[in-house]
Amino acid sequence: MLMEMLSHEKLVNTKFLVILGKKDLTSRKKLNHLKFMMRLDNIVTQIGNRITVEEVSSITGEGIEAVQNWITNNTSVKYHSRK
Repeated sequence: MLMEMLSHEKLVNTKFLVILGKKDLTSRKKLNHLKFMMRLDNIVTQIGNRITVEEVSSITGEGIEAVQNWITNNTSVKYHSRK
């Protein structure tokens, strides 16, 4: 379904961000299995720079800044951190 959406004629120039949660899991096998099941490597190869995949952890906060930066740089919606 993801590949179908990415290939839709109205979205051909749209950039996409795929966020993979659970980066904090002790077993990388689960995250790698998810990537395999979604065929993310194939999709990234075919779509190129229109798709970005970020791994994040809501527990440690790792990867959140990369997602915020992507949103800031690739959308008209501006994110303001509450620090």
